[in-house]
Amino acid sequence: MQDTAARRGVGDTRRAARQAARDDKRAAKTAARQQRAGTQGSGPAVSSSGPAARSARETARQARRQARQERRAARRQLRDVRADDRVRERRIARRRAVAARGARRRLRRSAARYWARWAAAALLAGAVGLVGAVTTPIGRHLGLPWLMHPGRRLFARLVGAAAAAREERDQAIAADLETDLQAAETLDQADEADPGAVEDTVPRAPRNHNATDIDSTTTTGVPMENVASFSFASVAAEMEVMAATFDPDGMMQVLAMVEELPDALASIANVFKILSERCDAEFPLDPQVGMALQEIYMFLQLAVGAASEAGPAFRQAHEGDIRRHEDPRNGEDKWDTTNNQ
Repeated sequence: MQDTAARRGVGDTRRAARQAARDDKRAAKTAARQQRAGTQGSGPAVSSSGPAARSARETARQARRQARQERRAARRQLRDVRADDRVRERRIARRRAVAARGARRRLRRSAARYWARWAAAALLAGAVGLVGAVTTPIGRHLGLPWLMHPGRRLFARLVGAAAAAREERDQAIAADLETDLQAAETLDQADEADPGAVEDTVPRAPRNHNATDIDSTTTTGVPMENVASFSFASVAAEMEVMAATFDPDGMMQVLAMVEELPDALASIANVFKILSERCDAEFPLDPQVGMALQEIYMFLQLAVGAASEAGPAFRQAHEGDIRRHEDPRNGEDKWDTTNNQ
């Protein structure tokens, strides 16, 4: 739609420029005819290099110059629109590719789980089949079907359960992929509808990049300092040291840390999202840089989804221990190991 509108604008500009050039040329010819008529008449002769002729020629030159400038501006506008369309298409394709790669990886893991269960079922059914070599003739002689071919029936049952589980997983993966694709479309539509959102919410870098004490506020209105450098590696190294030296007083602290992981990873993902948007909106960088950072953001969003499962897994594995802390019985401390030595 933008490309069509730009083409129409270019066409209108060109038609207006041609019409202005024709009007100026017609005015110059009219002035020349009037000069020739004045020369042939009884009045005083008018030179072709007089003020009127020079004014007409200057007017024609200005009109032609203005028309050229308008045509160049129209071509630049059309080129910019096409470039924006290409960048948007590449951005959508990159987001779709990230989602598709994640889905393919999950499908491969699902298939591997299915074939692992198939192999385990084959081994177990083979062992039971050895027993069936003895029970099958007995069952056939006594007319008892449940004694016949126990290995085959066990294999069919186990493989059927594995296939049903795989089908359920694949359907969930397909649904997640569709959700991710719709989220990519929604994100692109939001970027297209409000391209200046980053410029309005994120402060620009200082002109003097050696300055370190520049008063500013964040988007929430909290005062902070703008720094000329941003070292993600140093902050990550500090977090790594903190993780290595973490010595909790109790496991409930570990639970709280695990349940904070989704929010922490979401904040880290937002760092790359903000950097990607600023690379497109503020920094003089190629669009490929912003798309690369956007791809990192999409991968980290997948990590956020995986981290959200760590808390429930922790609670499920230690349900009894957590219940003793969150809903203790009367005199629960009497069961502590320190009080029962």
